[in-house]
Amino acid sequence: ESDSTAGIQTASLAGDDGLVRAASDGDVQPVGQGPVVVIDAGHQNKENIRKEPAGPESSRMSQKMEAGAVGNFLGLRECDVTLAIAEKTRQILTERGYQVVMARESNDVNMSWAERSRLAEKSGAGALIHIHAHSQESTSVTGILASCQSAGNPYNGNLASQSYALSNCIAGSVSRATGAKNRGVKQTDTSSEINWSKVPVTALETGFLSNQQEELLLSCLLYTSDAADEGL
Repeated sequence: ESDSTAGIQTASLAGDDGLVRAASDGDVQPVGQGPVVVIDAGHQNKENIRKEPAGPESSRMSQKMEAGAVGNFLGLRECDVTLAIAEKTRQILTERGYQVVMARESNDVNMSWAERSRLAEKSGAGALIHIHAHSQESTSVTGILASCQSAGNPYNGNLASQSYALSNCIAGSVSRATGAKNRGVKQTDTSSEINWSKVPVTALETGFLSNQQEELLLSCLLYTSDAADEGL
């Protein structure tokens, strides 16, 4: 459905063709024959300051859901940017025969990183794609950056090579589609959204809201559509 919040304009999607499920539906079993992909529009309206383990059986605790980034110039919210891109990605992937499970279809949810990862496992997904828009103290930093775990990750290091290949492929594709700088793949073992995943996973930063030009681009339907259509 169309959504317009804080400058983001999203395209009206075609009717559900039976290949899409959202966590809010209470039914995450996709139908159809194509590969299953879970798309997570990173963050939500409100942060959740409560704690959960940073990974399965981890003694280290981390915040369930951090507040998303906010643009320095237009005040664009990360949760709006990511939902716009996720909705367009859903449309494109279903047209290509994929079965898509949306972690969320609204900003008015309260889902932790662990819950989003469990959704991917429950749905039998072959990949989990977290979509983000980054922010940094330096306003000059721009580009596309993907993150995944290393082989030494104690929770899912066995998936590192698949996650790296997924991350590298998507970062390169989105960079080519948008003309944004490809900042490559960052391997990290401290990210809850990655640590909890039981399927190949990537956390994709689609741009930097701390940079004026990229915040403006991320507010533009054409740019975000390119990122989803030709990139993801």
